Amino acid sequence: MATATSTAPAPAAAPPGSPDKRRLAGAHVSFEVGGVRWLALPGPLATGVGKALVVGVRRAGHGLEIHASAGYRHEPPAEVRSVRATGHSGYFAVLYRRTFHLPRFDVSAAGGFARLSAPLYLAATDNLGSEPGAGTMTGLGVMAALGVAYPLLDGVDLAFELRTAHALWTLPPASYVETLEEQVSGVYTATYGSGEPTPVPLVVGLGLRIML
Repeated sequence: MATATSTAPAPAAAPPGSPDKRRLAGAHVSFEVGGVRWLALPGPLATGVGKALVVGVRRAGHGLEIHASAGYRHEPPAEVRSVRATGHSGYFAVLYRRTFHLPRFDVSAAGGFARLSAPLYLAATDNLGSEPGAGTMTGLGVMAALGVAYPLLDGVDLAFELRTAHALWTLPPASYVETLEEQVSGVYTATYGSGEPTPVPLVVGLGLRIML
């Protein structure tokens, strides 16, 4: 009489995006596009768009990263006739990151030190030309971030992040735009001064993180 035999079913393949499909240790590089909004700066001049490059290492849920090149371009809207110069802002940061690996995606929090630059729009008397120009103010402080990453491929994540910072600022000896007032629809008048603004950045970034 034949003896019935049974074969154990093969283990099911892990669903795409599960933690065992991700590389949890090694070096990585991220390419990011996004924007920044500087609180406490004149509204139409406070928003910039740009990109960032991030390099780092991680092991399991711990990592260290350097935001080596984060720069944003501030182009005044056409209706702001008082200021026509293009401004620039950016930052350099060293952050520690703690990552939590969920079944389908990762969430993380980061914090560390940063050197920041924010745009200033200078009065015409502080520039060579007759039109107001653009300068920068610099600051040293701390940065914090919250992020979400979704694995697209083995070793490639799509990452979205929010960042902010608090800094002590150094101002150039110049007169710059402190406020912009809308006189008529779409026409603004600038008020210049030399106060001490304390801008706070809100950075949004979307990019690809590649494990090396």
